[in-house]
Amino acid sequence: DTLFRVYAKGDATNSIHYWESRDSMRTWQYIDTALYPTPSPTWDSVDVAFPLAVYDNVNDTIHLYYTGGKGIGGPDYGIGHIAFKSNASHPLTRPASPFLSKAAASSLLGVTVTFIDFSSMVKKDGKHYWFGSYSTPDTVYLFAAKGSDWRNVDSMWRIMSPNAALGYNGIINPTVY
Repeated sequence: DTLFRVYAKGDATNSIHYWESRDSMRTWQYIDTALYPTPSPTWDSVDVAFPLAVYDNVNDTIHLYYTGGKGIGGPDYGIGHIAFKSNASHPLTRPASPFLSKAAASSLLGVTVTFIDFSSMVKKDGKHYWFGSYSTPDTVYLFAAKGSDWRNVDSMWRIMSPNAALGYNGIINPTVY
């Protein structure tokens, strides 16, 4: 049967765990912790959360994006990226710096970003498009980002703002296809 994996943040562990299914997703087996935060002073020493796993079948590579930081609002908060083969051992080796820091996101968006996460990714016409949410000091917005490959964000823009009149004061985690 085909192997399926689920990556999810553990409740109070601030770690990302994973499960596998080999029976058409009828049953799931907990396998291991995929990613731990590590002791300070690393950029993601307190928190790793909001995993987004994307499978590249051409290269048999899983791209795991996650939000990490030294605590909400910390200066090093950002998006981590780990690329690994589908048969890689866990826990995974974390990157030394974020793939997309909140400072870089602030620069690309032209606003002060206090938190950011990815929730969807689409590859089309040789470009990579990520979708997620970001916080500013006053609210939460949805964004799109575009890059030329799995590891580079070249541009970002806001795609949706909160609208209290329509019943949503903040919006997070878009799923796009």
